[in-house]
Amino acid sequence: MKPQPHSRDPRRFDVPSKIAATDKAVRAFVGGCGFLVVVGVFGLFLFLVWQVLPLFKDARVEPQRVLELNLPENAVYGADDWQQLLFSYVPGQQYLTFYDLAAAQLVSWREEVAIPDNEEITFVRYDTRQSHLLIGFADGCTMTVMIDWAAAFDETGKRSVKPRLLALGPYPIGKVGHPVTMAEYAFADTRQLVVVVQQVEGHERVYGMTLVQKRTLLEAEIPVPDRHLDLSYLLPEDTRIDRVLIMKNCEGVLLVFEDGRVRYLVRGATMPGLRQEFFPFEDLGDVAISQCQLLPDDRTLVCVSEHGDIRSFALTPDEHSPYPLWVRTKNFAPLSSGQRASFLSVGTADKAFLTGSGNAVSLLHNTTARVRWRGELPFELRGGFVGAHYTKLNLLDTQGNLHIYDLDDPHPDGGWGAFFSKIWYEDAPRPSYAWQTGQAGGTEAKFSLVPLIFGTLKGMAYAMAFALPLALLSAVYTSQFLHSRAKGIVKSTMEMMASLPSVVLGLLAVLWLAPLLETRVPNVLGVLICVPLGAVAVGFFWNVLVGAALRRRMA
Repeated sequence: MKPQPHSRDPRRFDVPSKIAATDKAVRAFVGGCGFLVVVGVFGLFLFLVWQVLPLFKDARVEPQRVLELNLPENAVYGADDWQQLLFSYVPGQQYLTFYDLAAAQLVSWREEVAIPDNEEITFVRYDTRQSHLLIGFADGCTMTVMIDWAAAFDETGKRSVKPRLLALGPYPIGKVGHPVTMAEYAFADTRQLVVVVQQVEGHERVYGMTLVQKRTLLEAEIPVPDRHLDLSYLLPEDTRIDRVLIMKNCEGVLLVFEDGRVRYLVRGATMPGLRQEFFPFEDLGDVAISQCQLLPDDRTLVCVSEHGDIRSFALTPDEHSPYPLWVRTKNFAPLSSGQRASFLSVGTADKAFLTGSGNAVSLLHNTTARVRWRGELPFELRGGFVGAHYTKLNLLDTQGNLHIYDLDDPHPDGGWGAFFSKIWYEDAPRPSYAWQTGQAGGTEAKFSLVPLIFGTLKGMAYAMAFALPLALLSAVYTSQFLHSRAKGIVKSTMEMMASLPSVVLGLLAVLWLAPLLETRVPNVLGVLICVPLGAVAVGFFWNVLVGAALRRRMA
């Protein structure tokens, strides 16, 4: 009798409801987690792009306010580091006028200063780099008014700035009784230097005086004259001086002449000497210089020609001289007006500088040689300066009114050129690709990505050249020659190492393995290369020799 097949239950493949619900929940959880991972990766990518894009943007400038100061044409002015106070001085006054920029309404007051009122003022200039006012008189004396911007904070953390004035001098320099037509002052630690230009019997003369710090009976340090210098023997006879610049370390003086030449004088054991003479615009038709200024680091000179051409020169090592010399390192886009620059102002801490003529103004950065911002203004320019913290632009029109602009330029030293082009950095003999975020090797941070990219590719090539033969030979040995019992241990160990993040292995190598191998690199490399090659050679010759012997015996 033929057996009957067992009856089949059609519900035997049904999944219990609890298992189905659990499976559905797990699938939803895994899918949601995957979706969140994808969203997180794309979000991270967008965040990085959002952070990187500002590195390639130009500066953004927006007008903030206009101060109707009505400053006369011979007035000098400046501001504190936080752009909270502004001051102005008009020659002939015995006080400085201060303006509170933090107040909603313009508030002004006067601070008296001991400026002689019986002598005619023939020269006045404010140095933004060291915050001092330099005044020259018709009797041949010179005085300096130091402005110390003292910041204080109240209980709520609100900052207030109060100026403290210190008058030094007047000191007689050069020929007494002859007017001072130009002057410059610098101080560094315990040494100070004053250089003046005078008209003596129809001829231009240059004199200098050094000052040193001495303690009084009350333990206060005051500057007193030390040495008087006559620099007139270093002047050419066929031109006149247009500008005097002193380095803040008091080691060098730059004399700029009307014919476009610049003479670089350095401090000697007894008298200053001429180290270099050059023409910044010698290759152009008109070599005259309209504006020039040293950047705060004292190693870069910015010059503007009569037709708006802009160049910068840096003290760089020279193969033909034991001393660094001034070499042209940057060419900038010329002023859009093509006219003589009415002013040139440098920042106090950054490599940026501001210049303009007519109603055109340009903000430039020396390291990248880029125009950060260029604008056409609805008024004619008389002067201007960059805020100390590179957050404000201050422009003075011909009516004596100050126009204040908000400056947003968080990365002035960024851009495609800074990241991927050769840049001639200060203290460097030639343009180069360099990466150095700190300033230990100079005064400029270097952000070229080329060394990082090349170093990454070079490291990858070295790693592959080392790891590829080792990995292949290890795999061949493990699969073909290693005992099965040891093979299981090695295989499990390799799989466990593969599960570890490579970053962790790299960290262990840096912290533990590298110190052990740093003095034994040639030996380790020789062992790692020679042992596998030796094993292969031994196996090859063993097969050849043993195979030949076996064939002879069998024959």
